[in-house]
Amino acid sequence: MIRVMFVTPSLDGPPTDDDAAQRWWRAWLAKAERARDAFEKSRKTSAEPEFNSAVWKELKEWLMQGPFQGKCGYCESLVTTNDYGDAEHYRPKGAVNKLDGGSWVPVVVGRKPHGGYWWLAYDWTNLFPACAKCNSGHKGENFPTAKTHVRATSRTVKKWTSDALDKEEEPLLLHPMRAGEANDPERHITFDIDGRAVPVDSSARARATIDTCGLNRDDGPNSLAEARRETMSEQVDLCLHAWVQSKFDAAAIDLFLAELRRRKRPYIGAVTVAIKRRLREIERRLAERAVK
Repeated sequence: MIRVMFVTPSLDGPPTDDDAAQRWWRAWLAKAERARDAFEKSRKTSAEPEFNSAVWKELKEWLMQGPFQGKCGYCESLVTTNDYGDAEHYRPKGAVNKLDGGSWVPVVVGRKPHGGYWWLAYDWTNLFPACAKCNSGHKGENFPTAKTHVRATSRTVKKWTSDALDKEEEPLLLHPMRAGEANDPERHITFDIDGRAVPVDSSARARATIDTCGLNRDDGPNSLAEARRETMSEQVDLCLHAWVQSKFDAAAIDLFLAELRRRKRPYIGAVTVAIKRRLREIERRLAERAVK
């Protein structure tokens, strides 16, 4: 898992003819607002109001082609080659589960089921692409927090934005697009030599994210950890070759990693950890030889 940098297109002034991103973003925000308003109205007349999934699927596809580069926001696996991926609702839209004694149980607020963060169903800050295995197969309606889950009413939904909820609930699940160093996945998750995701300094947020999303899942002959391990081994060898060819110029390593991102390679987070680990090992061996 890595941080994905995403800056929303500017809405200052009218969109120019050549600014396709700005025009698309304005149109999508309008669709999202209409869908949210329609759902809120339907909650007053229907016991089971329906969401308009086409709206968030449209955003998922746009983000997938752009900043997420065709990869899952949680595990960094390529999803466009084997499935269309899911539109992940970071905070579940319809129901919410919490961890209780090692088991997931429904969140109850005031003797009533939480009912989900329905007002964020079309909020871009609560949406990003994920593979079906991380999202549908593992996370689903699970949402671990350090504090009590908030259940909004129609009168308070405007108050409970994603930022306000983050401060109130202190979510344990990492979000790839959240700003701030405290939310940077690299500060919480690292990878061992076998490709398994492990917490940095016993990070509770890392442990919750790894377990909730199944980031070390073994789903057949090609487990996620094994896929990472093979990619790490291959890319470390290629990086060291480029480094030697550059006559040990440190800039060659940064260029190598930048090229991996440009070519939309999977598991950049794990590969970066593996390259840094190998370089530290080389430095240690050189220091030992110097002493001898």
